[in-house]
Amino acid sequence: MEIVDRQRGKFYLFIVIAIVVVTYFVNLNIRLYGDDFFYIRFTKVDLSYFINRHTDHYMRANGRAIIHILATFFLGLDLRIWQVFNSVMMGMLALFGIKAIISVPADFKSSNSVLVAVIFFASIGYFDHEMTRQSVYWLTGSFNYLYPTVMLLIYWYLLNKEKKSLLIIMAFFAAATVEQVAVMTFGLTLMTVLERKFLEKRQPAVHLLIALVVSFIGMSTVIFAPSVFLRASIENAPVSGFIPLLFYNIKIQGTTFLFSKVMMPYLIMSIISSIGVVYYYKDILNRFKMVHQLIVIFSTSASLCWLWQMTSRNAQTNYFSITWPYGLFYLFTGIGISTLLFYAAILIYINKGIKNYKMPVLSLILGFGSQIMLLVSPVYGYRNLFVAIIMLVLYVALILPSFHQLGIPVIVGLFICFMFDKPWLLPIQAIAFYLAFYKNNTSMRALRLKLANYIGYGTIIIISIIVMQKSIYGYHTNAKVYDENLEVSNIYIENQNEITLEQVKLPYELFAWVMPYQNEYYAPYYNLYLGINQDTKIDWQE
Repeated sequence: MEIVDRQRGKFYLFIVIAIVVVTYFVNLNIRLYGDDFFYIRFTKVDLSYFINRHTDHYMRANGRAIIHILATFFLGLDLRIWQVFNSVMMGMLALFGIKAIISVPADFKSSNSVLVAVIFFASIGYFDHEMTRQSVYWLTGSFNYLYPTVMLLIYWYLLNKEKKSLLIIMAFFAAATVEQVAVMTFGLTLMTVLERKFLEKRQPAVHLLIALVVSFIGMSTVIFAPSVFLRASIENAPVSGFIPLLFYNIKIQGTTFLFSKVMMPYLIMSIISSIGVVYYYKDILNRFKMVHQLIVIFSTSASLCWLWQMTSRNAQTNYFSITWPYGLFYLFTGIGISTLLFYAAILIYINKGIKNYKMPVLSLILGFGSQIMLLVSPVYGYRNLFVAIIMLVLYVALILPSFHQLGIPVIVGLFICFMFDKPWLLPIQAIAFYLAFYKNNTSMRALRLKLANYIGYGTIIIISIIVMQKSIYGYHTNAKVYDENLEVSNIYIENQNEITLEQVKLPYELFAWVMPYQNEYYAPYYNLYLGINQDTKIDWQE
């Protein structure tokens, strides 16, 4: 695909700016929650105290030194600075995701880069509140999940462009973030080296080998920190013993990845895109036709099982208690969907079906790997899905704009309408479906298909905006109550004769991370944050 017009090729930047603006309306209403009350104490004395607290934290709590230095630095500033910064980080998440995709010797057409940006916009809109409250929309959480993922995407972009000096620097700073991204950064570099050595049959460049070593050093600062071993020895696991923990995590993490509403839109887009790719290459696999047909039957059956589980049974299912028949059903579904996604990625790699033909399989390996590495972890939450979701977004953004001739955006839009319970958009999608697949007037087919695909993208965007509106409203409502609580506490401090401080619970639990009334651990730190005595009784009212 040739570059048509370099100026038009920058249109995707307007969508990136739109992401910054829209997410700012959410960030504008973010306040301090949970660990913020603890880490803000690091900034309350002097530089020596700040350094000593971080040194102790690295030795006793976790190895995310750079992450917590950044988080505490911003906690020491006006919160409005972080609100702007976090919005920019959301834009950078999309920007460098797009750049990583189009950073190949011959860039996508300008129209494709715009559609890649559209997919990122929609995907950010689909972020589920259960995940964002833990990972994106609170200060400390954003540095533990959003920031490392952005660093990984910047590194991936530099790796594709082979920016030698910057690549080596970013190899360290991307790896020296959090455990998941540290391993992913090293893994991405290692896979690139191995691919060049054994598949492309050429010697990896010196700067790439240096980046591999540097990324290992960065990773080591996180996963081999003294605190990691200390924390592992004292962390309360949900079950006792390594093997029981492994099976417990396979059950809980597997079903969370497959069947949670957090993952739903990304799996829909990935599954449908993969089916489209497999269908596209159906006629060029004569040598392996039997294998191809078996994979199609297996993966399609698993996809139908997933759809049935998500629509008919999900609300009735207790994933903490799974019988063997259902366990086998979930295993069949998971293996089948994984096979489908990887098979499509391998077909693209073998046939060089898109310019950046290596990236689909790499994004899947990193995405699934980000979850597999947590199977031995005693702690797991929706926040741990964040980087895996971004890997699936890359996968979809690579495929959807490249296989328009199949009308995949139309089918994705149809399923998104159905799964998000937006029947009022179905008539529009029905028209798009007719335009895309009714073959009576073949002379107009290309035009009709193009229009149908744009309708599909439009539907995907509209529903994502609707989902995003809930976040804007929820955080805005909570922020009003939060600010009123701060005003009440200031009045309480002035009137020292009062015994009990009255505070109101935030109306929406989904639009805030943990508060002291949800976890007593944060109560003393909340008191310090307000500037009241530790023995002050707080009456939390509904």
